[in-house]
Amino acid sequence: MLGNSQRLAGDYPASAASLTQALDLSRAARYRLGEATALANLGGLHDSNGDDLAAARCYQQALAMFRDLGERSFEATAIQYIGRIHMRAGDFASAHRRGPRLPRRGASHLPAGWHAPGRSDRPGDIGLSYLHDGSLAQASGCLHEALAIYQRIGAPDARRIQQTLHDHTLPAPGT
Repeated sequence: MLGNSQRLAGDYPASAASLTQALDLSRAARYRLGEATALANLGGLHDSNGDDLAAARCYQQALAMFRDLGERSFEATAIQYIGRIHMRAGDFASAHRRGPRLPRRGASHLPAGWHAPGRSDRPGDIGLSYLHDGSLAQASGCLHEALAIYQRIGAPDARRIQQTLHDHTLPAPGT
């Protein structure tokens, strides 16, 4: 948490030192969840610095570890971050393949009060990438799924998704 707070405050060197220390300590203790989390957070630091290649490497390593550990919510977050890198690069097809949705279990496995930390990390933004790409059926499916998740967990983003669906007259899938 310290490394993330330092990153958010703009102190990237201190953040890098704290996150690297967290990674080293987690590895020494053979605490794989801590290691995966530190890698994901280092990815966030590289992402903040605009180093997409380094960010993607960290996110990919974290993703593999989250999958091995069965940490589905962290896996979903890592997939979203990787998809965001693809979206920024204009590679919408890869962004879609990275995982347009949260795991099929829905949001019931997410901690109470969960919300994604940044605008482009949000589940509905994959739907927006489909919309941008002209893939209306996929956009509708993702946006409606995101809306259901947001409504279920009481997230304020539900209103943003509702407005997007209304603005683009996207019907619910199957209607």
